[in-house]
Amino acid sequence: MGLRVTWKADFATRNGMGVVAREMCNALHLAGVEVHAVHEGERLEPLELFGSNVKVQRLKQWLAADAQQPSIVVRHGAPTYRPLRMARPEIFDDLGAANVLLWPSDPRLMAPEYVQRANRSFDQLWCDSFFTADMMARAGGDPTKIRVVPGGIDPDLFLPPHHTVAKPAFTFLHVAGPQWLLKGFDILISAFAEEFQPDEAAELLLVIKPHDDFVRMVQDYVAAEGDRLSRSPRVRVHASVYEHHRIKEVYAAADCYVQPSRSESFGLPALEAACCGMPIIVTGEGGMVDFAQHETAFQIEFDERPMAEGLWKGNHAATWFEPRKSDLRRLMRHVYLHREVLRDRARVRAASLRERWSWRNCGWQARKTLEELWPKALTAERKSARCAAGHSGDVAQSMAPFSATAPTWDDRPVYRQRHRPRVVDRDVTMEVELKYQVEGPPGQRRALWENLQTTLTVGEFQCGAPSKICVQDLYYDTPTRLLKVAGFTLRLRDENGARFATMKRKVRKDGARSEREEWEEPLSGEVLSRFTWFLRESGIPLGEATEEDVQRFATGEATLGLVPFLRIRTDRIQRTVRTVTGLPVALLTLDLVTYPGLTDEAFYDIELEQSAQGEGWLELVGQALEEAHGHLVRPSDHSKVYRGLALTSRTAAPAANGGITHGNGL
Repeated sequence: MGLRVTWKADFATRNGMGVVAREMCNALHLAGVEVHAVHEGERLEPLELFGSNVKVQRLKQWLAADAQQPSIVVRHGAPTYRPLRMARPEIFDDLGAANVLLWPSDPRLMAPEYVQRANRSFDQLWCDSFFTADMMARAGGDPTKIRVVPGGIDPDLFLPPHHTVAKPAFTFLHVAGPQWLLKGFDILISAFAEEFQPDEAAELLLVIKPHDDFVRMVQDYVAAEGDRLSRSPRVRVHASVYEHHRIKEVYAAADCYVQPSRSESFGLPALEAACCGMPIIVTGEGGMVDFAQHETAFQIEFDERPMAEGLWKGNHAATWFEPRKSDLRRLMRHVYLHREVLRDRARVRAASLRERWSWRNCGWQARKTLEELWPKALTAERKSARCAAGHSGDVAQSMAPFSATAPTWDDRPVYRQRHRPRVVDRDVTMEVELKYQVEGPPGQRRALWENLQTTLTVGEFQCGAPSKICVQDLYYDTPTRLLKVAGFTLRLRDENGARFATMKRKVRKDGARSEREEWEEPLSGEVLSRFTWFLRESGIPLGEATEEDVQRFATGEATLGLVPFLRIRTDRIQRTVRTVTGLPVALLTLDLVTYPGLTDEAFYDIELEQSAQGEGWLELVGQALEEAHGHLVRPSDHSKVYRGLALTSRTAAPAANGGITHGNGL
């Protein structure tokens, strides 16, 4: 007997809840789960409106199937966006042997008695982000029942446009529904009107649902802001229905997506926009933080404040996260000024986002979570069958035979506090790597490096398509190497023509494994100022950055008390490493490293960088690599910079001219 799930939801709604219901059912089917669907909306619109014929036909079959006694029921609950006392009490009816509540918004909007009833009625409380899980616990949800099952995107649908079309204006995009106060579009309109002058080539496009009351409210708001908006660049309001498989046309026409939400459980449009190769600006608290952790996703500073009175009843203690309008203005201006660099960078990062956040991965994670309930559901089914046959007695709990094909997903505790890394005025990424050096005769080293570019597998792990990057790095330190002593590195990076400032801080080093905090952003005066401020706060005496310092930094000159001491060129090949179930767990990086001005010798390095889902997998991938090529691959506890310093034979202090010609930069 296989795992069987009955999914009860409004499959015809055109908002994010309908998208999740339709896509998650399809993803569970692809993960080997038997799916039944029960429509609970007011009307079932023509399903052909929702895209792929294959998916539509499957959904029709599930909806038309004969009703059976459900083993596991997933109840897709949603709040009513009006004064809330007991939102949708009917979701407590017609439950199964084991039951799941999927709540697609901030759980604090539920009345306390509703939360307590959910604790009693459901075996699992599904949240679509770690933020929602945090808020579910704050609202009184049982922490032992809380699970994080995220949303996703269709990686074949949400792609960067093939061609860049010249446009008369830079377009900021925001997609909003009737819950406009939560989405913060009022802050966005105000920030845009104050930041951009009428003669600047910028516009704001608001795509809203064509509900009469909502359209009237937007029109009233725009009229009330008439004086300021008449002095600002163009603000367009587009009230239209976009089928989900066509919304990508809207993304293709925009340059930056902005979502200044006061409370956001996940933020599907922001993820879709990022997967289409667009920079995004989002509030620094909420579900969007889970995927907005790359250098083209900008997080708005915020203040936690009491929610507007009278908005929802029964949840008087709720707060929301008010974006700071001044910071939103700063980020919009930053993206506007660096549009070309950020666009190119966002399109490079879009590929990894599509892999990480595909519905296929989400389906496997949902299945893994549902497996916890299978013994209870199976016991109830067998007991029911015995009673029907006139038997009685205990029923042994056992797993169905599908367990052999279950995905090897991360088995960490189901509820945890979302990790909040240390910041330099914004979030930092944690880089976890295994480093290797290829040894042996030059011919063998080259052969192995080329072999790893084309091999389909490393042990039991699958390798994705290779991508090529040319990287040139220029490293800075003080004349007495204070950054190195404090565990920092500071560099200027040229990646395929785009320039970035990067700062790293060593957290932990254990043989070949290194953990470092990393900040990387397009080079600007504001970025260099923040980096040098943080280093000063860490006890390193540096000057305050000006635009002249940025120019000197970019051209390889001494500035701010820093001197360039090492230049490295890297021809890089990158490949995604996946498990047999398709879970991306690491990034395989093959580096051909040279040190201009120091040696003509080329060095072959291999790095394995842990992906967002790769915790616990990195060492297994490293073991597979060593088992396959151990005679040539040696774990290395030294970095490229350490090797470069050794080549200069000046380990006492960084050279003022170690392979560097001042004024030439990269």
